[in-house]
Amino acid sequence: MSKEAKEILEGFNAGYVIRQKRPELFKQLQKSLKDVDLPFFNAFEDGGKKYTKDKFKSLIQNKERINDESMGLDKDEFDIEF
Repeated sequence: MSKEAKEILEGFNAGYVIRQKRPELFKQLQKSLKDVDLPFFNAFEDGGKKYTKDKFKSLIQNKERINDESMGLDKDEFDIEF
């Protein structure tokens, strides 16, 4: 793996974890680094965005599951692919 690819991976992972564990810190870092154009910091922001998407997707799936359970629906009973 090249040095730049390694930096990108580390930045992405750092952004994801910091957004997950310390959202206020992520926002502060994001604001202070907005004008920095380096692969690590670009990937850092991408990692934070990915966490937000994953969290949103999880919330929607949980809501759908809860709605289905409260209505007595079982997805296996239907011939629909989700």
